[in-house]
Amino acid sequence: MIRKLIVFGSLLLCALGAHAQLVAISASSVVDSGGRPLSSAKLCFQPVDATETPAGFRNGTDQVAIVPVCYLIVNGVMEPNRSVVATITGIYYHIWLANVRTNAVIRDYGMTSITGSSWSLDTYDPSMAVIPVETLTIGTVTELPPSSPPTATITGSGPYLLNLGIPQGEPGLGARTEFISLAPSAPGNFQVAHGLSSTPIAVVIQNACSGGICGEIRVQHTSFDGTYIYLVASDFGVTGTAIVLY
Repeated sequence: MIRKLIVFGSLLLCALGAHAQLVAISASSVVDSGGRPLSSAKLCFQPVDATETPAGFRNGTDQVAIVPVCYLIVNGVMEPNRSVVATITGIYYHIWLANVRTNAVIRDYGMTSITGSSWSLDTYDPSMAVIPVETLTIGTVTELPPSSPPTATITGSGPYLLNLGIPQGEPGLGARTEFISLAPSAPGNFQVAHGLSSTPIAVVIQNACSGGICGEIRVQHTSFDGTYIYLVASDFGVTGTAIVLY
């Protein structure tokens, strides 16, 4: 009989131990914009999923409903000895401060996971909370100066907006072209005045066959300057065109 009681007691303790962990909740400095403690309000917690949609969940043997729980704030301090069930993976608490009589939201604190032994509004910073994002909508796209680092920020609270800063490409050369006919009188080095007001950017040679002669004209190692294009002919009677980019 004693052995049966011991076994029953052990099973009872295991069952009790399977309940979800409760996280103690506190708030001791809820004030208005003038720094005065709020005389009356309520702090509410509602379990939600990653899209901030109310969602029930199971933790241990506890089945947590989607209904919010709200605790009174009197003179800036929340009523003592209050708690919520610890969140699990994929579940968060949407937290807000509301008017006791009208339920109008005074401040929305966003959503966050709540785990551990205790959680305090006094040390909670909504801007530092880890916010799950499953769906993004493109928000503002800003063109940044060339060579700037790209940027990306997420704003909103469902739907979330992805705001991007994209560097512009470097400006193009904007080159113009000039075509110069080539017909050197002899093989070897020769030069042609390009007649431009500036030094060319590049020179491309397009060779041609003339009278059954198909030779080659190519640029020299120093291919151009502010006055001339410097070229080399492979044979007598070769012709071609210099395409000058400037």
